[in-house]
Amino acid sequence: MSKYLRHAAFVLAVLLAPISAVSQTFTTGNFIGVWSLFEDGDYCWIATRFSGKPKRAMTFILDNDGDPAILLGPGASEKFTVWKSIVLKTGTGSFDFAPDGVWARPVSKADNKRIISALMGEDTLFLTAIASNSKGTREIDGRFKTKRAAKGITAMKKRCGWRAD
Repeated sequence: MSKYLRHAAFVLAVLLAPISAVSQTFTTGNFIGVWSLFEDGDYCWIATRFSGKPKRAMTFILDNDGDPAILLGPGASEKFTVWKSIVLKTGTGSFDFAPDGVWARPVSKADNKRIISALMGEDTLFLTAIASNSKGTREIDGRFKTKRAAKGITAMKKRCGWRAD
């Protein structure tokens, strides 16, 4: 996928997401490894896409507040209404995420720093999830590539500051 198509997919995913901190006027154009950097005033976030089975339009996001999240946005043909399990696995541990509408956030806010630490030290985060709808249940397995996350976080800090500490 070309970087322009990848950029368009991220922009579309973020514009469709109901999050109050994101307005429809923001700037981007910065690609750091597999990450895209977005800016809306003094609020910034970096995002990387999901690859796995089944193919899903999911995005892992880290903002300059130090809050990781997963945009669960299913494809048009897959409308899961119930997420039974969402687990992000790293070489140093696993982290449970809780669904909140189209977003999933860590169950424990205390995990945020550990997730950021894992991002900085690993090239991949693995996701396993179970979701269902009226037609059945589906297992979702895949990964978020996180190569050069440290550079993405550094660029985000430079653009918008870091409010997590």
